[in-house]
Amino acid sequence: MSVVRHLFWILLGLLFFSGDYQTETDRAPQDLFAHFAFAINPTANSGLITYAIVETNQDNKIIGRTIVSRNNWILQMRGLQKSKANTSENDLITEYEVGDCFWLLDLANRAYDSLNCEAKNNIDDLWRLRYNRNPEYRQGKITSDLNIIGGWAANPFRPNWPQLQILQNYGIINITDFFFGENMFQLLKDIQDQSWLEKYKSAG
Repeated sequence: MSVVRHLFWILLGLLFFSGDYQTETDRAPQDLFAHFAFAINPTANSGLITYAIVETNQDNKIIGRTIVSRNNWILQMRGLQKSKANTSENDLITEYEVGDCFWLLDLANRAYDSLNCEAKNNIDDLWRLRYNRNPEYRQGKITSDLNIIGGWAANPFRPNWPQLQILQNYGIINITDFFFGENMFQLLKDIQDQSWLEKYKSAG
C-alpha cells in the first residue's frame, strides 16, 4: 500500500509541475512586429491624419501604438531617423515605389512638404479618402495657401459602403482604423493612380 501511495504522490507532483510549466509558457511575451501606420482619424494634436508606429502580434492584430509627427514619420520611413519600424534604415519610400512626388524635403526647415508633381496626389490628400469636404474649412471659403477643400468620399464625414469596401482591401474594417504595413504602402501608391481614384470616387 505504501508503494502505491508513493507512486500516487509522484504522479500528482508530475501533473502539477506540468500544469505549472504550461501556465508559464502561456504567459510568455508575444513576439511583436512594428509597422508604419496612419489613420484618417483626427486628434487634438494631429490634424486630420494621425501618424503612428503600431505594434502587432503574430495574428497581425494591433496591440500598441506610438503617435509620431508627420515629419518624423516620413524621416523614419526614409531611413533618416532611427525607428523600430525600420531597424535596417532602408528607404522604404523607394523600396515600395511610392515615389518622390508624394513628398519633398524642405532642407531649409528640415521638414517634408508635399510636391505638386504632374497633378499627382500626395500625402496631404489622404484626408480626402474619408471626407467630401475638408472639415477644417468652411464651405465656400477660399484659402490663401491654396488648400484643397473638396474630398473624394461620397458623404460629408465618411465614405459610402462601396468606397469602404475598396479601402477594406487595405486591411481596415472601419474608416477610423489604422492602415499599416505593406497594405498602407500599397494605398499610398494607389491613390496616385488616376484610374484607381476614379473607381473610388464613382463607387456606389
